[in-house]
Amino acid sequence: MKKILICTLVAALIFSCQKTTNATSSLQGDWLGSLTVKDGHQINFLMNFDLKDQQWQMTLYNDRETIVYDQVRVEGDSLWIALAPYDAVIKAKYTSGILQGVYHKEDLNRSTPFSAVPETSRSENPTTSASINVDGSWKATFFPKPDVVDIAQAELEQVGAKVRGTVRTPTGDYRYLSGHVFGDSLRLSTFDGAHPYLFLAKYTDRGLEGQFYYENHMQTPFLWSRDETFSLDLWMEQNPLADSNLPVAFSFMDTEGETVTYPDAVWKDKVVVLQVMGSWCPNCLDETKFLIDYLANNAHPDLAVIALAVEYAPTEERAWQRLKNLKSRFSITYPVTLAQFGTSDKVKAQTILPFIGEIKSYPTMVILDKQGKVFEVHSGFDGPATGEAHLRFKAEFDRKIKELLSRG
Repeated sequence: MKKILICTLVAALIFSCQKTTNATSSLQGDWLGSLTVKDGHQINFLMNFDLKDQQWQMTLYNDRETIVYDQVRVEGDSLWIALAPYDAVIKAKYTSGILQGVYHKEDLNRSTPFSAVPETSRSENPTTSASINVDGSWKATFFPKPDVVDIAQAELEQVGAKVRGTVRTPTGDYRYLSGHVFGDSLRLSTFDGAHPYLFLAKYTDRGLEGQFYYENHMQTPFLWSRDETFSLDLWMEQNPLADSNLPVAFSFMDTEGETVTYPDAVWKDKVVVLQVMGSWCPNCLDETKFLIDYLANNAHPDLAVIALAVEYAPTEERAWQRLKNLKSRFSITYPVTLAQFGTSDKVKAQTILPFIGEIKSYPTMVILDKQGKVFEVHSGFDGPATGEAHLRFKAEFDRKIKELLSRG
């Protein structure tokens, strides 16, 4: 009996070794990755693995943006990709020519099944022609909970069966979405390393009705309807962000170990932009890139930016690690402070920063005039995926900053 058991174990080990190969020799090249969300649906994305100076890197192609992740570790048949600066990793094993594993949010302890195959073995092109046209603007209504309605605006561009666009909300945008129309159905998705989004819808007499999926833990019904009279900007003007007359005051440590205090002599007679943000937030990263670029092209001795980070990392040590990684990776030229860790709860953040009035989203931008008074609180950020809205924001921001700088 013992001999039979030993032989069985040896056979199993031999079979396992035959099935598992070293990923190093087969990883290089293009891959089609997939994340499996609720109901078995998949978010597909293109990726490339390359070896640069003895270091693996993964390039992620997300419609109009290309993102390079250079913290990739390959050990035998195991692959580990840190999607920095976000709180996310891909952990997978290479077996029989495919990658299988999980997309994991470490601080939230949340996993989504991941797999990938060589790109040449499967195609993302539609197999059926489009019978509907979704090009244009849509009033987007989401129903996350009973008796709860969220309003947004979907902007779509269709060429043949291919569709790209984004969804603008009062607090940001869903970044670069792309996909296809299949007959009377629409499929849109995005994956930038932080947010796997999938929209599946059918065209009905009411509009586009379907389900929105986020990772494999959230599913939300939605209805997108044609409404030529609807404008998200006008709707937001009717629902203004709360303001406050409380004095602006805070004191937080930054990534360099320095204490950043306001008010302080260093900020006297300066226009100061406060950026309430998080390293885990793609819209915040879009805003960060904008602010870095703006300061580089509009240097002024009386203009400053301070980031006030709200991190959901469970420990202060990990929160600092995320922020230092963020500052180094994107060469942020202004102070990045830690205002809160352990939770991204907006109510708690509001108690720490009461002068804002109400924190509705990350990012939230607070513009202070030279007297240290709140000139404007701006909730959310229209990123580059929003096209015209992004250009309008940049122009308005520039106008307001120059107006404040010109005042005595």
